Amino acid sequence: MAVAGLAFVLVLVSVFVFVVFVHATVRSMRVTSVIETIHHETLRSIDAVFPPRDHDCVLRPLVEVGTYLATGTVFLEVHGGSVPATREILGCLDLAAVRTLYQDAR
Repeated sequence: MAVAGLAFVLVLVSVFVFVVFVHATVRSMRVTSVIETIHHETLRSIDAVFPPRDHDCVLRPLVEVGTYLATGTVFLEVHGGSVPATREILGCLDLAAVRTLYQDAR
């Protein structure tokens, strides 16, 4: 009798685990769940790559992503707050000699 009772409990646990697994799988395939996951991962990545600044200002780019910039070209405006040091501003930007696949939105 004890073995039959144990087997019954194990079957109940197995069915419960299976239902939870199916529910989690179906939920992870929903579009809203995928978008929500991407949203949270994007915010975490932004915080990791570009930590919060203490200047309470807004940086407004004057050129589009992927635009060639000659030396001395003004490409950014700073609005409000105090103006950060040039090194801090450059730390918020991704500047390279060529555009990458991720920068080329068109």
